[in-house]
Amino acid sequence: MNFLYQCLFYSVGIYVVVCLLGGQDFEFKHLVQSLFCVTLSGLWFVKAYLGLLLFSPVLNAFIQKVDEKELRMFILMFTLFQSYFEFWGLNAEFQRGYSFVSFLNLYCIGRYIYLYRPRIFSLPKHRDLVVWLFFVSLIVLNALCNYKIPFISAFSYNNPLVIIASIYFFLFFSKISLDSTLINRLALSAFSVYLIHSNAYIIHYFKAVNLYLYDKSVLLVLLFLVLLFFSSIIVDQVRLYSFHWLKRRMTKG
Repeated sequence: MNFLYQCLFYSVGIYVVVCLLGGQDFEFKHLVQSLFCVTLSGLWFVKAYLGLLLFSPVLNAFIQKVDEKELRMFILMFTLFQSYFEFWGLNAEFQRGYSFVSFLNLYCIGRYIYLYRPRIFSLPKHRDLVVWLFFVSLIVLNALCNYKIPFISAFSYNNPLVIIASIYFFLFFSKISLDSTLINRLALSAFSVYLIHSNAYIIHYFKAVNLYLYDKSVLLVLLFLVLLFFSSIIVDQVRLYSFHWLKRRMTKG
């Protein structure tokens, strides 16, 4: 419920604000499109994540019925299969990992690590960091090689190097104990940053400002991104307040 409300809040809210500021002529069909933000928007993560939420019970049932060896083989075959088609550029179904299908694989990987704790994923946190740096180096090398040798896109989410690096990055932070109200608040509103800057009515302004500032200084780009991040966090406090208010009203009703 919170996930869908958050998507709807920014989809409709941004459209209304843009229209009020004169950046877009109001049209009823565009308002309807913003109401159907999950299906009609270009926000790939929203669609992929919602699909994963809907299918996670089916995945859990599958994972419970297979043993460790079968699940490991399924994950290996799935990863190799999608990487193979990425290598040849035949990736319409996987979309460089920005898809519901690729999210299914990531979910299975996460469940496998959680359930079976294989030794290679049970290292001390400092070794997790070393492994992560090693694979990040390979990703950079992959990116450099792409200029000369056709290869799987270095930064695709279904690149095996990116998947492994992401796993160890997550494992490193999972072993750090952080008890901070500030960090929790930032994490709670971090998704708003994506919903705001990737919105169809915002993204072209976002890219234009970045390109303009990049010609001036990289530091200005970094400053702009930091300001955008914290501005989105502040705006999201309105969304949080409205959601809790509606939740209380619905509970009382």
